[in-house]
Amino acid sequence: MHLFEQYENIVNQYNIQVRNFYKGRGAILIETDLGLKLLKEVQLHEDKLMFIYQLQEILRAQGFYIDTMLHTKDGELFAREDHKKYVLKDWTEGREIYFNDKNEVLVAVRHLAKMHSVNLQPIKKCVYERFDKSDCLLDALTRHNKELIRMRNSIKRMGSWSEFDLLYLESFDYYYMEAKKAIYLINKVYEEAQRCHNLSKVIIHGQYNHHNLIFDDTNKLHIFNFEYAAYHLPIIDLYSMIRKTMEKNDWDVKFGLEAFDEYTRIYCLNKQELELMAYLLMYPEKFWKISNYYFNLNKAWKPKQTLVKLRKLVAQEEKKKCFIEKFIHYIKC
Repeated sequence: MHLFEQYENIVNQYNIQVRNFYKGRGAILIETDLGLKLLKEVQLHEDKLMFIYQLQEILRAQGFYIDTMLHTKDGELFAREDHKKYVLKDWTEGREIYFNDKNEVLVAVRHLAKMHSVNLQPIKKCVYERFDKSDCLLDALTRHNKELIRMRNSIKRMGSWSEFDLLYLESFDYYYMEAKKAIYLINKVYEEAQRCHNLSKVIIHGQYNHHNLIFDDTNKLHIFNFEYAAYHLPIIDLYSMIRKTMEKNDWDVKFGLEAFDEYTRIYCLNKQELELMAYLLMYPEKFWKISNYYFNLNKAWKPKQTLVKLRKLVAQEEKKKCFIEKFIHYIKC
């Protein structure tokens, strides 16, 4: 079946003239009289879609380039077809950010700080507070720790161990202790900050990473996919960005601190937030991600890439520890 025939009923719910269809980025790209659009199935509640739309409208008014959702002919933010929901969004062809390019990273960090600084008054407080995820952080990390134990036990029960399994078991105790230590320190900061009401919350992107940071052919940065947007601590986005950048740059202290400074020049962080940032970096999230990916693979198919990633992680550990030590010293100065 031709793509147009497959999605014709959905597209006809919008005021657009279709010129071409093709697949891309896990969705359908559509060339229209209103420019390039992306059609995507979503499983979000209608309230969340409205929240995202209101946020995107504020950001667009502030000059951000984003994938704003279009309304249907009936004024809805989604189209229905076969009991499924679809959204149609503005889209731009481009390439993902290069985390090895300092200038691009600094541009992305500046955009992030400006996004966190945006005035939320146009969105009613009762709306965005329904998407408050700040209490979920410790629960998520505690769940990750339980999953690490389960994954280790699963490997131990195997009849024969691969090279990955041996390195994983050899590394496990160290990373698990780091995870427990990080959670303990995060919890301490959280309790103190909540007593002092020192943790300010903003609307975060939730997945501020390379897949959603796209540079177009004029070098403008576009921020896509706000499905994980939430009312949360701004350092959640910043931590994710800094961690990914450092992993790609062998935990280059100078680069990391420069990116951090670029953010704090625009959006200030208080003492508890700075400490929380350090302890989040301490948590071995990459080890958990590798573990989780490996554990959920088909047992008969274990790609060498997971072993390569684990080896790289282990090899970088001393540099990561050095970065965190320098970062803690830096924020205390």
